[in-house]
Amino acid sequence: MLNQTITIRPYAQVDWPRLCAIHDAARLDELRPTVGEAAFLPLEQAARNEGLFDGRVDVAELDGVVEGFIAYTDDEITWIYVNPSLYRRGIGRALVRHAL
Repeated sequence: MLNQTITIRPYAQVDWPRLCAIHDAARLDELRPTVGEAAFLPLEQAARNEGLFDGRVDVAELDGVVEGFIAYTDDEITWIYVNPSLYRRGIGRALVRHAL
């Protein structure tokens, strides 16, 4: 876990550029070992096509910077992405615990 405190709060419109940056970097990591990078869509497109805002969206901040986000409903987690430079540091775990 990071020494800094992870703060989770509701998404705000001002977070959009940061969500795009996180998603676009992390999504490539997700696709490479499965269907390949050719399936990549930037968040600008994917959010509309795949219902990012159909449920609740919350962000994880570290030192005041958004470093991850989660989207979920009462029934499922629909999206979760963390800044790739901070993988395995507890941000994703904190987001899942928050959503549950």
